[in-house]
Amino acid sequence: MSAITLDPTAFPNAQVLQENHNMGRFRISNLQGDTDNDGDFDELYSVGARSFSIWNAQTGALVYDSGDDFEKITAENPYTAPIFNADNEGNGFKGRSRAKGPEPEGVALAQVKGRTYAFVTLERIGGVMVYDITDPNNVVFTDYKNSRSNTSYDGDNGPEGVIFIPASDSPDGNAYVVTANELSGTVAIFLVNTAPVVTFLDDVIRYEEGEGDVEIRVAVEKAGPAGTATLQVLDASTAVAGENYVLATTTIDIPAYTLDTFSVTLNLPENGNYSGGRYLVLGFENNEEVIGGDIHEQVIMIGDNDIEAPAAQSDPFIQLRHLGSYPGNPAGGSAEISAYDAGSKRLFVTNITQNTLDILDFSNPVAAVHLSSVDMTPYGGGINSVDVHDGIVAAAVQGQTTGDEGEVVFFDVNGVFINSVTVGHLPDMVVFNHAGTQAITANEGEPSSDYLIDPKGTISVIDLLPGVAAINDSDVATLTFDSFESQLNDLLAAGVRIFGPNASVAADLEPEYVCVSDDDLTALVTLQENNAIAVVDLVTLQITEIRALGGKDHSLTSNLLDASDKGGEIFFASWPIKGLYMPDAIECFEVGGVVYGISANEGDAREYDNLVEAQRLKDVDLDPTVSPMPVFSKRRTPGPPEYHHGFRRHRRRRRLRRDLLLRGSLHHHLGYDFRNPRLGQRQRFRSYNRERPGMGRHLQRQQRHFCRFQKPERRQGARTRVGHRGGDRRPSICLLRARKDWRDHGLRGEQSCPARIYSIHQHPGPGRPRS
Repeated sequence: MSAITLDPTAFPNAQVLQENHNMGRFRISNLQGDTDNDGDFDELYSVGARSFSIWNAQTGALVYDSGDDFEKITAENPYTAPIFNADNEGNGFKGRSRAKGPEPEGVALAQVKGRTYAFVTLERIGGVMVYDITDPNNVVFTDYKNSRSNTSYDGDNGPEGVIFIPASDSPDGNAYVVTANELSGTVAIFLVNTAPVVTFLDDVIRYEEGEGDVEIRVAVEKAGPAGTATLQVLDASTAVAGENYVLATTTIDIPAYTLDTFSVTLNLPENGNYSGGRYLVLGFENNEEVIGGDIHEQVIMIGDNDIEAPAAQSDPFIQLRHLGSYPGNPAGGSAEISAYDAGSKRLFVTNITQNTLDILDFSNPVAAVHLSSVDMTPYGGGINSVDVHDGIVAAAVQGQTTGDEGEVVFFDVNGVFINSVTVGHLPDMVVFNHAGTQAITANEGEPSSDYLIDPKGTISVIDLLPGVAAINDSDVATLTFDSFESQLNDLLAAGVRIFGPNASVAADLEPEYVCVSDDDLTALVTLQENNAIAVVDLVTLQITEIRALGGKDHSLTSNLLDASDKGGEIFFASWPIKGLYMPDAIECFEVGGVVYGISANEGDAREYDNLVEAQRLKDVDLDPTVSPMPVFSKRRTPGPPEYHHGFRRHRRRRRLRRDLLLRGSLHHHLGYDFRNPRLGQRQRFRSYNRERPGMGRHLQRQQRHFCRFQKPERRQGARTRVGHRGGDRRPSICLLRARKDWRDHGLRGEQSCPARIYSIHQHPGPGRPRS
């Protein structure tokens, strides 16, 4: 931000704002904010809103946004606090505070006992956020779990696509959430479980009046998240409190995932009113934190008390418990998008580095097995997405070059080719409608790195009614945004970002993700870089509307953020900046006849050879007349130097790295021992310039480590950060982030690890304490 000029009227305290320990390092859009076209910035915009949002699909209105929840939650969580706002390529504290923070990437929905839950993956710091969105106007945070290591670069890194597998479809009657973790190449699995099930050890116990203190023993027969079992006296009891018994403590705190036995003390005093035969019936209060088990009532033969037996917990909310991990394709690579077929009990996972569709046996969710991989090379330049419906698998494959159209390729569950059809340029996502009569793709149509070729962003709708084996290209309707060309000024005024070099509306809009309404009549399509959503009529096959999403005001106390990666301390504040939602994933759901869309607001700045949108706030001139900024009482100690320049993230980044698969023992070529990596170590190394068809500039091929680089036509040379599985002899993925200047390569050895598995536990309703 320090490189731009700020309007002195709008930002009277510009100098303070642009200091490194304030917002000087914060990355902003250099294309928005000069409202009066005088060359300086009157407003500030960042890419991504660090949140998820719910939008009214009929009106386009913002119904809910999670505000600054994600950063507050990860800052307070004891596990993630040490790596707060870390990148998915390393554990650097606050490494992403200056750019998109935790970076929400994927979203999936679940229906659990009449309630709707949203699962949002955080690509950078990792993990899954869980929210109860049953009432879109009263959304409740339920849980957060992160399976990456907080002490070394290890664990599940870079979660992207996330899906929910309902209990009715799963192989063992449990529900699962599955995330595909790009950087670790792993698939994390989360199990849905209920709250703890508690039981008395005995159904009837006999005590005599005057025995004094005795123990009421309760056992956990099925583990779950932490909760409180509260004993109640049932109305059937005939014992009188204070006369026949004294039960001073009625609560038992059940730790998370324990199978222990607990007790409370019951005092049986002497009293002159004892008439014999009185009994105390105890049960569990229906507080939705525990469920009564096999012996959910206990009769204590002494003389009095009432406790109502609890009903089984009917509406617990969800918590995650890590169960294990699928370690990734044995041949290496990554995992980005996954889809599940209930009939075959198989997972289908896109492996972008190997350019394969990996097929996993999911019959035992805690021990998924790699069955086979389908080589996608014959069908195009790389697989981007997968979906499955009733045993038909659809894979979205981009063309060989920027100017080539993509394909949707159909397979059966064994990976046997059925058919393929041509769709728009760069199909980035494919989804079946609920009935399985259509397949819809979001064709991003990204430009070449020099922006000389910029295909139109389109949406393809494939008619599957003739049968997948019988369809051809005539059954594909590819919808363009040509009809909106005349509305350019109106779209810009509404806030739709159309800013590519000499770009038309149709070419600049980049469809990213699709969701379909429950009635299969409407699709919502995110236009991520454009900060907008397109509405598609799936009956008339027309794009009916483009809705600008606007900006999220971080000057509000409800939208606080930590904006700097320097200083060594977390500092939440309200800042005069607006976050552009720029959602990646979106899912549709319906409540009370109203269709909603829930978006994961990742943000995605454009960075090409002649268009670099994101810039640090310290590099801009701010108007000092804007509201005064807080002045720190002490200067923060600068962090370690940064050895890489972050280029455009998200799917373009992943495609760039997929374009060149480097197989080599990097410590052999670079003089760098990854078995004992030291963060920040800098080494110079030679670049091997051998050319292979379709591979570009690369390093020597060896046997152990699988690494990706980018084609030279997209970014010449590189300054790199390397992620490596230290000490692990299995193939791993070395992820290299590119920098324009490749003359002095800075290397940072970091560790990665296989995916992990979580279970999902149902937990108390809104307002109840969280574990």
